[in-house]
Amino acid sequence: NDREAEGRPCLTINRLPAFVERVVGDVRQMRPAIKVRPSDTNGDPNIAKIIEGLVRSIEYQSHAESVYDTAFEQAVRGGFGYIRVNTQYESDDSFDQVIRLKRIVNPFSVYIDPTAEEADLSDANWCFITDVISRDEFKERYPKATPFDVEQARGEEFSGWFEKGKVRIAEYWIKRTVNKKIALISDGRVMDYDEAEKLIKSAPHQGASSEDGVPTAPPSPPLSIVRKRETTEHKVEQYIISGNEVLEGPKDWAGKYLPIIAVLGREMNVQGKKVLQGLIRHAKDSQRMYNYWRTTATELVALAPKAPYLVTPEQIEEHESQWGKANIKNYPYLLYNQVSGHVPPQRTSPAPAPQGVFSEANASIEDMKGILNMHEPQMGAEGQEVSGRAIMARQRMGDTSTFTFVDNLKRAIQHTGRVLVDLIPKIYDTARSVKLRNLDDTDTFTQINQPVTLSDGNPAIFNDLSHGRYDDVVVTTGPSYATQRMESAESITEMMRVVPPQYIPLLMPMWAKNLDYPWAEEFSKMVTAMMQKQLGQTPPAAMKLLADAEKSKALADKAKVDAQVNAQKAGIDAKQAQFDMAKDMMEIHGGMRPEMPINQEGV
Repeated sequence: NDREAEGRPCLTINRLPAFVERVVGDVRQMRPAIKVRPSDTNGDPNIAKIIEGLVRSIEYQSHAESVYDTAFEQAVRGGFGYIRVNTQYESDDSFDQVIRLKRIVNPFSVYIDPTAEEADLSDANWCFITDVISRDEFKERYPKATPFDVEQARGEEFSGWFEKGKVRIAEYWIKRTVNKKIALISDGRVMDYDEAEKLIKSAPHQGASSEDGVPTAPPSPPLSIVRKRETTEHKVEQYIISGNEVLEGPKDWAGKYLPIIAVLGREMNVQGKKVLQGLIRHAKDSQRMYNYWRTTATELVALAPKAPYLVTPEQIEEHESQWGKANIKNYPYLLYNQVSGHVPPQRTSPAPAPQGVFSEANASIEDMKGILNMHEPQMGAEGQEVSGRAIMARQRMGDTSTFTFVDNLKRAIQHTGRVLVDLIPKIYDTARSVKLRNLDDTDTFTQINQPVTLSDGNPAIFNDLSHGRYDDVVVTTGPSYATQRMESAESITEMMRVVPPQYIPLLMPMWAKNLDYPWAEEFSKMVTAMMQKQLGQTPPAAMKLLADAEKSKALADKAKVDAQVNAQKAGIDAKQAQFDMAKDMMEIHGGMRPEMPINQEGV
């Protein structure tokens, strides 16, 4: 303030955002991917693939890259950011709902349960998301509500609920614990006890028959409740509130998790209080000192040509105003009175800027680098390393010091995957066609929740997303698919430079397929056809190599088919074991042992 009042420089040369951008840029090049796996014996790997493709489709439709990037950058800068999950109708003329990810641009608008202890705050029991809207918009959205005003406030703690001409509202999310009874039925499914009773009463117990009454299928075993117990589940509700009343709610949320996911920076516990820190927290004093010394150096250098003059009062008499501004204005000439016996006015020699000023500025820069453990080679500057491997190793050392932030983002996206997997069977609960996103950024459509009739006449659901558990969610990090293609093309190019010429035709089709061009697929087919024609005239060694590669591929395909057959057989054996256990339980509890239907193979 003193400097500004005196017109002196007060500079801010902020070097810290460059360190933030370095960490954020690394994550933007290595996209996390959500993987979904079955987590119980009822889970179907094919259903897991459908859910995983649906998760990728939700991310693509939601522009999830910007959602994750915003939350991560906020965590790196200030210590915390947030991701939120929303549901909405698929279109204006549809009753089907879809799931979308949304950005929370202002992390300070979120107030989350401070007693949560998990690293991703997944155990939080409540959360607020505030918003400030105009009074006109408030009256339009809630015509029967009364805006909270200063006259209603009875203490300073209420002052945040109103501003001049504006009103603050908040989403209030709360997770409640609800008691319930569950049942294990004889076909291995676990469901709500009341739903199990309804299913048993409505389930057919006879086999299918023809029109003349002759059985065409063996009788199906009757369903029964094998076990039951009391348990608890989480129910999430949403309210919209102002400072003095509930505007909307409660509204039931379909999932069991709060739809707010936290991305944290560095976390510390200081005397029982949670403290969240960003990357540059401890480097702020070094930045302040750098600003101070650069300001001092600027001021010293700028004042050098404005050194004061040595004059007598008689020499500047009647010219005082001009001489009073001589140090801030460039006059073409200065008038003075010639006084006998005195030399003309002379400027004093300015003192040179002390070298200590520049040394301290450089020391402040080194302090920043040392605190953040990010030095020139890690920031992209040239170092003594020559080989690419040495440069990557040096950069990896710098990445290790900031891996906390990347790891916390991975945890947050993993919890986002759990929230999505929990919501998908409840939102996508009707028979419909859904678009799945593949790893190579192509789309496929598949039918889900389709009613079908089995060969024994019993109804079933094809691609039933609600059958089985799939909350075994993992997150992998690595380059994007397009980056992997480019890296593959570069690797094959390097390989073709060193292999004997007769082997190059074998590598050309793979090289062409991985080119990052719109017509890469067509070009790959052309190259493949040309190389196949050329291979007919290649030496026997190359032909043998190609034959071995085709043989290896055939063996791999056969192994894949065998694995699928074994998996199906294992699934049948597992369900048979479940059925046998259910029958034994029925016998123990006095139930009648049903006759087992036998298929054509005698199973």
